[in-house]
Amino acid sequence: MSGAEAHHASRGPGGRLLFGGARPRTRREFQEALLDLCRPFTAAAALEGRLEAVGHPGTVYPRRTARLELLARLLWGLAPLAAGGPGFAGRAGVREQIAAGTDPGSAAHWGLPGPHDQRLVEAAALGFALALAPHEAWQPLAPAERRRPADWLGQAAAAAPVDNNWHLVPTLVRLGLAAVGESAAKPRRPGTARGEAATEAAFRRIDDFHLGDGWYADGPDGSPPDHYGPWAIHYYGLLHAGLGAIDGARAATVRARAAAFAPEHVHWFADDGAALAIGRSLTYRFAQGAFLGAQAFAGTPAMPWGVLRGLWARHLRWWGGQPVRDGDGTLSVGHAYPNLLMSESYNGPGSPYGAFKAFLPLALPETHPFWSHPEEPPPAPASGECGRRTSAGRWRGRPSPPPGARTRTYASTPGWCRRGSGTYGSTG
Repeated sequence: MSGAEAHHASRGPGGRLLFGGARPRTRREFQEALLDLCRPFTAAAALEGRLEAVGHPGTVYPRRTARLELLARLLWGLAPLAAGGPGFAGRAGVREQIAAGTDPGSAAHWGLPGPHDQRLVEAAALGFALALAPHEAWQPLAPAERRRPADWLGQAAAAAPVDNNWHLVPTLVRLGLAAVGESAAKPRRPGTARGEAATEAAFRRIDDFHLGDGWYADGPDGSPPDHYGPWAIHYYGLLHAGLGAIDGARAATVRARAAAFAPEHVHWFADDGAALAIGRSLTYRFAQGAFLGAQAFAGTPAMPWGVLRGLWARHLRWWGGQPVRDGDGTLSVGHAYPNLLMSESYNGPGSPYGAFKAFLPLALPETHPFWSHPEEPPPAPASGECGRRTSAGRWRGRPSPPPGARTRTYASTPGWCRRGSGTYGSTG
């Protein structure tokens, strides 16, 4: 039995629970919860072993890309942890793996990112880590060690993204490179811009997906809204705004749309913290709370700080009570328990760590209003809202569709979901 397996076995029945039976409430307790989730990767040999074992379940992308995915997605949590206080004991091993992954002469090389490549999605986490925690992700590297990661990320910044939320991936990569004094001056696609112009062009394309009132389709085809609006498009935009990486007019648009969407997004959550299980990538689990944390990071909450913190914390605690960990302490593919039937063809062993986006508030200091205000209950339904029973058996409200609103069928979830101004999807 490995050390991680023994650790979880010693907990008894709670060993498979996300937080091992703990119910974190304070900033320190959430830091400890994240560190415990990263325990299987702390020792360099353990990290290497798990990266080598990424072949199951299989995915539509190569095994070396799955290796990158697992390593990079840990950074969605480790970078905020490093920015806000205690570091990760295994950080040297993570840096070693990044060096190996960007070394064409290494057996662990990730391969070069190309057009419409899954590697582009994972490059976003690397750029994010450079921007948020350069003292952990970059400064310990010797000058000679920095060249390969910078070149690899430059290639990612120049590659053509899929025409959806991926447009904001190169902007995060460029943001990270700029934060450490590097540039993305690689061969570019004909007709593409660079620097701030490229970032604004990416956001303008995202504008085309806006359905109104802060709601987004994830692409130009009018696809129904799902969690990719909050945990990708809004999340990436608020990261840029919080880091001061976009101009004032664009930041104002990002913040205004988030503020318009947030009062309706709260109704995606039950009073006990459970969230709607709709749309794609449900194995990302508590990434459903990422938009809540991003509002805090950008300093633009659309509700009182205590209400925002309560929504975020209750959501993570709800997941904390679900048996989503495998016997070795890693996150399983599935939803409320290991279940490959709840996965897509692009879900590998590293995919569930997309959930670490929810840990963004750990980058904020203890004195920040998000942490200094006590948790408050969710907002009560406003006048004109209709009720919906939650998983805890209580009622929450949702905005009622206006008279004569158009309806369409989008998902198997009972009830209806809003799709922009005056357009609603009905499922029953």
